[in-house]
Amino acid sequence: MSGDLVIRDLLLADSTVFATVGNSIFVNDDVPQNQKAPYIHIKHVGGRDPWKTISGPSGVTEDQIDVNCYHKTNAGCRSLGADIQRALDGYRGEVNSNQVRGITLNDNAPFTDSSVHPKAYSWRYNFEIICDA
Repeated sequence: MSGDLVIRDLLLADSTVFATVGNSIFVNDDVPQNQKAPYIHIKHVGGRDPWKTISGPSGVTEDQIDVNCYHKTNAGCRSLGADIQRALDGYRGEVNSNQVRGITLNDNAPFTDSSVHPKAYSWRYNFEIICDA
């Protein structure tokens, strides 16, 4: 299972995140054109699959994932982002039979894409996720 799907499943399973966005968590380019906030958009932006060592493949994958949250208010967006960070940063464990060795928040920042989401506040969180291949 790819890192973006692991993150989606973790966020869907988090009761606080789910209370805010419900099933409105989209992966890659699957956001409906007229989607209303609040929602989350997850996008795979890079990584290594699998890691290579001197002796060959390591059996470990590393993905860079952007988790973008959208909300009607700035305060709501920041609150949703804090819930996302709490649910993901530092996670280790199993997700749908996939062993997650660790999820780490790399950075976060507000961003604007007014041509697509003119009536929503948005914040981007970039995570590194390391899983067994």
